[in-house]
Amino acid sequence: MEQRPWRRSPAWLQGRLFRFHSGPAAPGSGQLAVEALSRGAASAVFVDSSRDSIEVVRENLNTTQLAQSAQVMQMDSLAFLAGQCGPFDIALLGAWRRNDLRSPGKGGFARAGGGFLPAAAVFLWADFACALSQRGGGSMRIAVCPGSFDPVTLGHLDIIRRSSKLFDKVIVVVMVNYHKKDSSFTAEERVQLLHRCTGDIENIEIDTYNGLLADYMREKGAVAIVKGLRAVSDYEYEFQQALTNKRLNPEVETIFITTSAENMFLSSSVVKQVCMFGGDISTFVPSEIREDIIDRLKQG
Repeated sequence: MEQRPWRRSPAWLQGRLFRFHSGPAAPGSGQLAVEALSRGAASAVFVDSSRDSIEVVRENLNTTQLAQSAQVMQMDSLAFLAGQCGPFDIALLGAWRRNDLRSPGKGGFARAGGGFLPAAAVFLWADFACALSQRGGGSMRIAVCPGSFDPVTLGHLDIIRRSSKLFDKVIVVVMVNYHKKDSSFTAEERVQLLHRCTGDIENIEIDTYNGLLADYMREKGAVAIVKGLRAVSDYEYEFQQALTNKRLNPEVETIFITTSAENMFLSSSVVKQVCMFGGDISTFVPSEIREDIIDRLKQG
């Protein structure tokens, strides 16, 4: 995709798309790429080997009146990537191709390591991150998983665990969010809570930082920012952040891992609201730190 200045996706677009396909990531619908077009992408190429999926994509593009900015091709996506395509600003790929990308015999992986990956921001869908983590020589591939973690939830922990399987080392960094003036835990307390619930993950480091994430990435020699993505509402904000970080630090890629279905609704804010009204948060937060969270939040 070729980038234009970012803008908010209109509500009518989501309404029209969701009439055809429920959920934020319906396979074969082209939904996220259509969202990107509505937010400012100048053009997009949709590639799928399924004839049915291609028809659905065309229908969605026509319905949203974005067909003039798109090219639709029926062919194998790896064959497309292995050809003389790109480079693109954003890449949206299905997680079901991750095993193909791991295989040295697949042209797509060789191409991904040699030039198809964008010069600007990269959006790698779900577990496609494994391709990026295996590129390059023998040097350690370090990723950073940033967040406020106020408090840490099972959703956070799920993303951290899955990230640890993709990279040699993952730094979970508590970022100071100046837009949130009413933090329940100090940054130091959040670091301690994270230590207690990630002690069984060997390649995890916990840290805190109060500057620009792009600068922190440079300091640590990290190659990727890992963020969890729950729904289209998250994508709108994170898409802008990914482009900003890429502009500030061109050597860093942003990788989004889709949340597990059971955590789609879960956030630190939800934990706080439920807990303060006496609700059960046992399925929301790690058991190792549950009582600490309850004690703090009940204090108001």
